[in-house]
Amino acid sequence: MNDPKYFLPKVYRTEPFQTFEETFAELGHTNRNWIDVLKIDCEGCEWDSLQYWLQDWEQNLGKGVRQILIELHNSPYPSSIEFFTLLKQNHYVITHKENTGSSAEYNFLKLHPNFFL
Repeated sequence: MNDPKYFLPKVYRTEPFQTFEETFAELGHTNRNWIDVLKIDCEGCEWDSLQYWLQDWEQNLGKGVRQILIELHNSPYPSSIEFFTLLKQNHYVITHKENTGSSAEYNFLKLHPNFFL
């Protein structure tokens, strides 16, 4: 499937899957401006997909995500530096980290841009 709203490289895709737009519609979140908590566990796709998710949520769907819970797998350099930099540029801060062997669970909270002044 070549859905432009689904940005995972084919190597990470397993069927069936849904776009964020389909998931928000199914959960009844189409008329909301904010998603309070979004949990992501995509077994390694997070390193290459975050920039597309952020664009999709805010630019295409018009939704902000207040808190991201994500499991990060096998931290690849330099993708890991770019990943954390991108989150900071989008006003997310780490509020929790838990190592789970070859992966780590992170909580990121989106703060108002004035917090960083």
